Amino acid sequence: MNRKPKLTFWQIWNLSFGFLGVQIGYSLQNSNTSGMLKSFGADLSSLSYFWLLAPIAGLIVQPIIGMFSDQTWTRLGRRKPYILAGAIISTLALCLMPNCPKLLAFAPLVMGAIVFLFMDLSFNITMQPFRALVTDMLDDSQKTEGFVVQTFLINLGSRLHHRSPAATDHEQMLRSLRCRDSRAGNEAYSILLLCRSRHPASFGACNHIQGKRISSEGV
Repeated sequence: MNRKPKLTFWQIWNLSFGFLGVQIGYSLQNSNTSGMLKSFGADLSSLSYFWLLAPIAGLIVQPIIGMFSDQTWTRLGRRKPYILAGAIISTLALCLMPNCPKLLAFAPLVMGAIVFLFMDLSFNITMQPFRALVTDMLDDSQKTEGFVVQTFLINLGSRLHHRSPAATDHEQMLRSLRCRDSRAGNEAYSILLLCRSRHPASFGACNHIQGKRISSEGV
């Protein structure tokens, strides 16, 4: 049985580095999409239905992309065409999502749902070939290391997003509240994680905090 050549740590790192970008994209989607859909006219109680798109897309798309990429042979290789296509589509979807009211003014929510679906599809199109690269390129003795590197880059991408200026807006808001009203600040801190994730259940709480901040600043 032929053994695959062993790769250095940095070669494995480069092989998996795309997961960093995929996870940053997922984090951007998770932290902003609910707010955008709500601004497009989605009812708060129905936001969970939109989020069903992500697992359904992954359940359907990833096996199909895996099957087709196994049988694809081009000058770019088997995986790269799908990685490239997914990266381009996801970039376009991330740019289009905030501009849905301009793209379809009479039905921004419909446009938002369509772009949201394409965003999920493109993330899954990109992710599956990256996972397959570990199996393609690494010997059995290095596959565990390859998956560990991928997991590390996934978590790093999430952390980088959450430490960005936009993601720390709620922390700045809480500091402002605590300076004016320690009790309100302590109450707000208990739902900071929900506000960060922009889970549908957190919108009432976030709006409540923002209302307190506005009223405190107006005093």
